[in-house]
Amino acid sequence: VIGAGPAGAAAALALARTRRWDVRVFERRMEAWEASAHPSSWNVTLTRRAFDTLEELGIDITALREQGTRLQSRVILGSAGSAPTTAPMQFDNLNLATWRIAEPLVAEARRETVEFEFGCECLGIRQDQQHDYDGGTNAQVRILNEHGEVRVYVADLVVGADGANSAVRMSLTRSSFGFEVAQDFEGSLQFRSTTIQLPKHAKLGSDRMADEGVNPSTGQLEQVGDGLYNIMSRKGKGAVIVSPNHNLSANLVIAESLLHGATEPEEVRRLILHATPAVAPLVTNEAVLALSACTPLASKTVGISRYSDGAVVLIGDAAHSMLNNLGQGANSALEDVRLLVAQLHDIKSKAEIPLALKRFSDSRKRDMDAASTLSKLAFHVVSWLPRKLDSMLYLIVYKMCQRLPFVTPWQTVVATRPDVSYTAVGRLRSIQNKAILLGLGLLLALFAMKVGKVGWPLLVKSLT
Repeated sequence: VIGAGPAGAAAALALARTRRWDVRVFERRMEAWEASAHPSSWNVTLTRRAFDTLEELGIDITALREQGTRLQSRVILGSAGSAPTTAPMQFDNLNLATWRIAEPLVAEARRETVEFEFGCECLGIRQDQQHDYDGGTNAQVRILNEHGEVRVYVADLVVGADGANSAVRMSLTRSSFGFEVAQDFEGSLQFRSTTIQLPKHAKLGSDRMADEGVNPSTGQLEQVGDGLYNIMSRKGKGAVIVSPNHNLSANLVIAESLLHGATEPEEVRRLILHATPAVAPLVTNEAVLALSACTPLASKTVGISRYSDGAVVLIGDAAHSMLNNLGQGANSALEDVRLLVAQLHDIKSKAEIPLALKRFSDSRKRDMDAASTLSKLAFHVVSWLPRKLDSMLYLIVYKMCQRLPFVTPWQTVVATRPDVSYTAVGRLRSIQNKAILLGLGLLLALFAMKVGKVGWPLLVKSLT
């Protein structure tokens, strides 16, 4: 297994426990629980798809919950002065850093005698057809270890779980016929991120609504509660995202479109406060210095022609990196593990491994292509409308679906129903948007007719 993040560690644990295979994991980081592979990443939000996999692997979800925060709502703020708009998150979730998910998985995998080697880099993979009694394919993996030595390891199965910039995926593009990769930056966000320590007076209690942290007289975010905060810029050309951690800290994510490449601390501070004065109480000296030193990251959609090749399979961001709008990156990565192990469950020989991987690839790719499309459209209802108007329409549709009897918003379905595919969720989104828009259109038409019955006689009378 290449990669010891949540997906890689979960795959290693699952293969060692269910198949009783000898498993070795190579990880680029020096420790499994470094704060992150990149210091400017942000938290992920786990939902039912992830919980199901973690529970099957014997991970104590109750203990994991103590490492994160349950988000109660999404709070949308204007730049300053306007009342917040709140959309409740009416489903079970857990917001936390990825290393906190990986830590118990690595510990559990080690108990199953999985070997971990850190500070290692995958240099490439070569596959050779074997003609021994068992048939199948051997994969030779070249690893550069922390001592600068290059070693070659031979495996019956290689799982690439090494993230959006996967070395395993890159190796397949060089060596495998017909293996194609396309990067799509439509709807992507360049951002900088840092973690800020909040004083106790700036942290709302769990019994308080997240929007209570907004000062009603100034419109500023003065206290961070159990919610995901989106602060829109003055001209709608970017946003600041604030998400809470359990230990009186918060992740502060700034769209690069607000910073224009600035690296001087005072200029960074000025640009943030000019575009989003509502976040001023959180723009501390420590935060400004960290953001000034950050290298901007860009979210993107990565599409590949298939998820497997011979004895090599890709999972998680290595297979289907997508925008974080849907909030399903970590959830789908952990779900990959469950689906992959299910395909490998009944194989009897090494020769059957490539066929099992192909079955996983064929079924999973169709659904994850739908998830990637859904992630681009997540907060849009009518894409050609101005952004602010489209965002308002999105909230109207979402809240109407929440209040209508016998209707579950697609956003809730994707988070609570692992049995419903991303493909089906995409169809549900389209149906709900069209139905609500049709209803709003009929209401506007009826209103116009009513106004017309009164207004036309008055207009004629005034003219005569």
